[in-house]
Amino acid sequence: MRRAGILFLVWAAAGGLSCRAPKASSTGAAAPGVAPAPGTPERERGEAEIIALDGQIQEWRHEMGLGPIPRGPGADAPEPHWSRPRAPLSEQCESVCDLADYICDGKDKICRISRELGEDTWSKAKCESARTSCTEARKRCSDCR
Repeated sequence: MRRAGILFLVWAAAGGLSCRAPKASSTGAAAPGVAPAPGTPERERGEAEIIALDGQIQEWRHEMGLGPIPRGPGADAPEPHWSRPRAPLSEQCESVCDLADYICDGKDKICRISRELGEDTWSKAKCESARTSCTEARKRCSDCR
């Protein structure tokens, strides 16, 4: 597992990537619950966060040996319940399952930001892509022996 990926997650979890809804201000920033307008710092920040998280997911997919992300419908489909295998795992399987956890955490953040951006086709596609990666990574973990 790459140390940079772990450090990125620690940084993001510590608040390096803020996924909070924009605050109202006297400068015309978006109010809570209102999608930020195109070209605003709030929207640009959300898009930059999605790009960074998507890049990290792509790197983890590569580390797991997963191919390119297949495209297709499903962003709004409910995700099946999943739990990590309980049996003692080999060191390799433990790494695979750790990567699956990281990918799915990244998916959660991307999809939350996408919802904050409102009706945005690009961010919805990134959410769908992250969901696909999460599903594939969880299957790889479940199948690991």
